[in-house]
Amino acid sequence: MRRPDPPGLDRRRAGRAVLLAAVVSAAFAAPAAATTYCVGFERPGCEPRATAAQAFADARDDDRIELGAITATSALTSDRAIEVAGAGEGVTVLRGGLTLSAPRAEVRDLTVHGLELTGAAARLEVEGTAELHGAATLSSATVRGSGGIDAATGSPSAETVLLDLTGGPGLRVRCGVTLNARHVTLIGRPAAAVTTLCASSVARVRDSILWPSPGIGFTGPGSVVTDHSDYRAAAGHAPGPGDREVDPGFTPGDPRLPAGSPLLDAASPEALGTGEYPEDRAGVPRIADGNGDGVPGRDPGAFERAPAAVPVPAGNLLEDGGAEQGGAWSLSGGFTRERYGAFPFPSAAAGAAPAPRRITMAVAARIGKWPFPCRVTASSRVEWACAPTSPR
Repeated sequence: MRRPDPPGLDRRRAGRAVLLAAVVSAAFAAPAAATTYCVGFERPGCEPRATAAQAFADARDDDRIELGAITATSALTSDRAIEVAGAGEGVTVLRGGLTLSAPRAEVRDLTVHGLELTGAAARLEVEGTAELHGAATLSSATVRGSGGIDAATGSPSAETVLLDLTGGPGLRVRCGVTLNARHVTLIGRPAAAVTTLCASSVARVRDSILWPSPGIGFTGPGSVVTDHSDYRAAAGHAPGPGDREVDPGFTPGDPRLPAGSPLLDAASPEALGTGEYPEDRAGVPRIADGNGDGVPGRDPGAFERAPAAVPVPAGNLLEDGGAEQGGAWSLSGGFTRERYGAFPFPSAAAGAAPAPRRITMAVAARIGKWPFPCRVTASSRVEWACAPTSPR
């Protein structure tokens, strides 16, 4: 025979059930919504803060700080995974420097006097030194002054970066660190183009132009591994595949390759990878046909030269002259218009014909069924041969 439950057992069971429900509810509760802080302007949905320092003090993981047209003089530091967005280079200026030590931290669109980064940065102007830690990535940036890029820990990356230096070590790699530099242009008068501090320091330089003043080369006991890069011969350095030693032809004050430069389309031949920064330092899509030979190829350095825009031909090129009026052409969205403009390609905004495969993919993704199949060719101009045949 089953013994009767002791007095109060039902209440205790009920209490445990409530406690368990509370624990489960807390474990699966939705995380607190991220907060956006605004400094220097106000907008709906944004918490205003009087200073950048106050916004940095209040921000937590996954919060966002938007900075307007301000100049901050105090040092700004965060160990949180925050996002910092400025109003543009030269518009938002952080004179006291910026330190972001969280791997998921991000910063973009501003000027900073001294940067220490463990996360990701893009579209920055750095006065002084950009110190990179861990797996930090610095993309589409300009570094000026007597600093350069200092790879301090881990395996950081610098891509599409202009170094215009009056001193400093150029690309510096500390002990046990590997720096991955791609599409870097280095000019000016640094103490060295590449400085390795220890035998365990490694600088991997691809698709870059290291062309400072004469007599400035590589220094230090570490390894400098190059390919498809242009630099003056350095004692003890073995050139890599595709390396050159030719004058880029820069004009004073302009670090872009001019028309006729032997380096146009001379970088590595592979297509743009999914993890690569898709534009050059000036926002020109990479890859373009810089030398006008009909074959798009990437340029070494931070800038990509686009050929002259192709004039839009007169008349209607469609066999069905009214097709564009009936909704068959769907250019809303972003990819086609942002990258290449509207029909006919290439647009004056893009200034160049991308590879035929890329055009075909763009058109197929945006236009719909009619008038496929189309034959698209790209040389110095783009030709269309579209017939109203059955769709693919």
